[in-house]
Amino acid sequence: MRIYPDAKVAIIHDTVAPHRGAEDALEELARMLPNADILSGVSFGTDVSDQLKARSQMARWIRYLPARKQHYREHVMFRPLAIRAMDLSEYEIIISNCAGFAKGAGQADNAIHVCYCHAPTGLAGRLHNEVAVNESGVANRLLLTPVFAGLRALDIRLAAQPDYFVATSRAVAAQIKRLYGRNAFVIYPPVDTSRFHISQEVEGYLLIVAPLLPQKRIDMVIAACNSASKQLVIVGDGPERARLERLAGPTVRFVGRRTMEEMVDLLSRCEALFCPNTEDDFDTMPIKANASGRPAISLDTGSAREAILDGETGVLCSECSRPAIVEAIDRCASQYWDPDTLCAHSRSFDAAAFRAKFLAVLSDVCGENSIASDGLN
Repeated sequence: MRIYPDAKVAIIHDTVAPHRGAEDALEELARMLPNADILSGVSFGTDVSDQLKARSQMARWIRYLPARKQHYREHVMFRPLAIRAMDLSEYEIIISNCAGFAKGAGQADNAIHVCYCHAPTGLAGRLHNEVAVNESGVANRLLLTPVFAGLRALDIRLAAQPDYFVATSRAVAAQIKRLYGRNAFVIYPPVDTSRFHISQEVEGYLLIVAPLLPQKRIDMVIAACNSASKQLVIVGDGPERARLERLAGPTVRFVGRRTMEEMVDLLSRCEALFCPNTEDDFDTMPIKANASGRPAISLDTGSAREAILDGETGVLCSECSRPAIVEAIDRCASQYWDPDTLCAHSRSFDAAAFRAKFLAVLSDVCGENSIASDGLN
């Protein structure tokens, strides 16, 4: 095999969600490795750059599945097949940017596979939980729950495929160890902090930017804002939207999906950003809020403890209950937050730091100074 960076490289990607760390990482990996081929089991929408869409190749047959947007939960069972069917025999280095099944990409015997893992519980596990609590689809629960349970078992088997794991946080690395029995490097997802700005016109609303899913527990944030008559703006969409809108009082506003530019503007003018459940992955939204000079509030779980310095860059909420969330919102509102201090914190997660660390890992595991003997494989 030729020594990196002259090797033939493929970047594998398996899911798309706007304003999330996996898509930010994909954009940065593509910029970092301009000659790499980008292969995906899903088609890209309007939320990624034109340059990225132009370079990506999608499994041909999966694009012909009927009603792919309306039935993405049902079609998730085809994702492992799409990933495994990719011909990667010509590639010497494979980087899977994985929030689902990309870790299962096959490779030639002499190739090196590095998995950048965003969510060890896997896409199938999250969708399984979503179907289990979906109050509108009894048939879906009966038919899809065993399918997703099988996909979760498959996810564990696929975790044996990568030669190396890189986790998005220490919390994610601990999940990788617990679920897969694998060790992992830790590199936080990149945030292009230059895209954000500080506004002199801060308004009194709390902001949420997240997919509207049951496990996010946005209903508890709505309950807290209802009881405190606190303005809340919710950016995002998902299967929970109709139920959450029924729960919302007059101070809660749903604005659906927004472009990156619109989201940047909302961040710069909010009083604070609230990050719902961050148990499964590393949410980069607290860093984006800090880059906008605004504090972040989150439950004191998972990777939030690494993204938010309690009392310095935001507030960690003790539990997912209405009184605790009201207390966290009040605590955040009563404190002065220096925008320059918040911006300085965000820069430690900048894309430049991600680039340097990821290239160092690739050089170590793919070059002459391999660290495979260090027990990380």
